[in-house]
Amino acid sequence: MAQMKRNGYIDITKFIFAILIMLFHFGSDVLKGGYLAVEGFFMITGFFMMKSVEKSNSAEPTGVSTVKFMYRKYKSLLPMLFVSAAVGFVLYVIIKEQDFTTVFKNFWLILFEIFPLQTAGFKDGYYVIGISWYLSSMFIALAILFPLAKKFKRNFVLVICPLLTVLCYGIIAAKYGMIGGVAKKLIEGTILQQGIIRALAGCSLGCILSEIVKKVGGCEYTKLARIVFTVLELSALGFIIYFMRDFYYSKFDFVVVILLFGMLIIGIGGLSYTSNLWNPKWAKHFGTASTLMVLNHCYWCNFIKLKLNDLTMNQKMLVYLGLVAVTCVVVFFLSKLLTIGVNKLLKKELWIKQPSN
Repeated sequence: MAQMKRNGYIDITKFIFAILIMLFHFGSDVLKGGYLAVEGFFMITGFFMMKSVEKSNSAEPTGVSTVKFMYRKYKSLLPMLFVSAAVGFVLYVIIKEQDFTTVFKNFWLILFEIFPLQTAGFKDGYYVIGISWYLSSMFIALAILFPLAKKFKRNFVLVICPLLTVLCYGIIAAKYGMIGGVAKKLIEGTILQQGIIRALAGCSLGCILSEIVKKVGGCEYTKLARIVFTVLELSALGFIIYFMRDFYYSKFDFVVVILLFGMLIIGIGGLSYTSNLWNPKWAKHFGTASTLMVLNHCYWCNFIKLKLNDLTMNQKMLVYLGLVAVTCVVVFFLSKLLTIGVNKLLKKELWIKQPSN
């Protein structure tokens, strides 16, 4: 498979989304609707999924392509996910002050975190990372959408994705009136939860995004057009922050989704002046940081709320940001060491005896 060209705007946008989610989980009143940044992550995931579909071997069976895609997606995340789950579990043990026997018995439950299974119905694991529902819903959605995209190709984007987007968000709107919430069951006695529906809707919207970007991104625009697009992009971002700041689990959730979609079209498509500011060579570090931030902030929220009640809100925020930053650096290097170690361990020469001459 050919290497995809990296887009610096996407890395910067993911970093901003990660900050919004961190602020929301911290409980800051500054950004009540930060949970909606997850919809942006879903859209970007769907966007990249379509790129993978386009790069996949057309002669390869759909099932084989799907398994390969899911494997690559999971493999790229696993080292950081494993280390983050381990760090989160240790902190959980410290907070709960558990004895060794309890720790040993419960340690194995983080397997449900390492293999994201929360929205698949496995509720009894130790979900110490805090965003397990997102990973689980994302993988389920991709496993559904990728083979459909591979099999139906253009009709998938023109017909199936718009239908899925409207129906999934429509189901959420009809039942709850807002997007927030992940563990609510749409049908009692089943595993059909709001998180999965959100993932299907957001990733489908990302697939549509990919098709639109292909159409608009290849055109040459005048200075006036770029100025207009820049104003629209910044205006959309301003309204997104406004709605996130003042509205909490409301009907305006769907307005934010529309604004996010429009902003990403302009930014990823390279239509505005701001979208071309980000050099992929250094912006990629922000993309990596966004993943680390999402994986390693929730357990620090719990730690600060339970153990540091004597501090002011501003002090708690500073401690929170510092702890998350240090943890991200530590997890990054530990995950790199883990990857190197596993790759060496899995070398064929260690397991298969070479025939003698």
